[in-house]
Amino acid sequence: MIELLHGKNPKNEAILLNSIRHTKGFRLEEQPKAQSGKNPAFYHVMKGANKKAVNRLYLNCKRENVALLANELIKEMKDIDSYYFKFNSDNQMQTKCRPEKFVFYVSEDPKELNSIVTAIKNVQSRSPELFKGSEAVSPFLNVLDGNIMFANEVKDGFYNMLSGKRLPIAPSYNSLLSAALDDSYLQTISDIVAKDYSLSMKTGGERYTDSTAYTLLALEEVMQDPVKKEQLIKGMGEKLKDCMKRNPTLQIKGIDGKNNNSRMGMQDTGR
Repeated sequence: MIELLHGKNPKNEAILLNSIRHTKGFRLEEQPKAQSGKNPAFYHVMKGANKKAVNRLYLNCKRENVALLANELIKEMKDIDSYYFKFNSDNQMQTKCRPEKFVFYVSEDPKELNSIVTAIKNVQSRSPELFKGSEAVSPFLNVLDGNIMFANEVKDGFYNMLSGKRLPIAPSYNSLLSAALDDSYLQTISDIVAKDYSLSMKTGGERYTDSTAYTLLALEEVMQDPVKKEQLIKGMGEKLKDCMKRNPTLQIKGIDGKNNNSRMGMQDTGR
């Protein structure tokens, strides 16, 4: 790939994208912004054959380093026959902050996983400055290796609620996680409110099916009471265990004894 210089990310991004478009064996696709559809939110970089993804790897960095890091990763992965990742466009980062700048889509082949993780770690060893801010990824994602987070690929567009209903969601892990957090929060805080007379009066004595009312009317008082705050935290933790049983794809860091530093079956690289 081309050599980029430290500077403004938009300029580096334009140079990198032009290079990918004109490099044999690569495909580049733009993911439009959901609202306007005019400017891409992500750039999808694909090399080689398409493989069915079963896991996602998440990587973060500062906005100024996104194109630089993407270029270094592509150079490091030159000997990998096929891979697929997307990175956040500079245009999107101007208007919306995301907890990750890169998402790698990885098949069930452990060799592929090993190769990609090794490439990331090699780039980090060579250019640690490009990974500043990489620790700022979702606190709910499990850690694969250092600052690399992982999650399972979502198979369908439904979340199985604690109530037994199926909720349609976007087929993404972030949507699945968001639905579980909201569900566990709603069920826990509604129980707390129902058992407290003053809180019950604030909510009109009703049991809502949407968490917004509890947030507006009761959350502040719950958080100011050490006992109720602890009940909310512990209650959500217990209900999230149930959420994971109902939705096996869901893997939440620190819940139900999950291994926060799992290597997902990676071969030993001696690191």
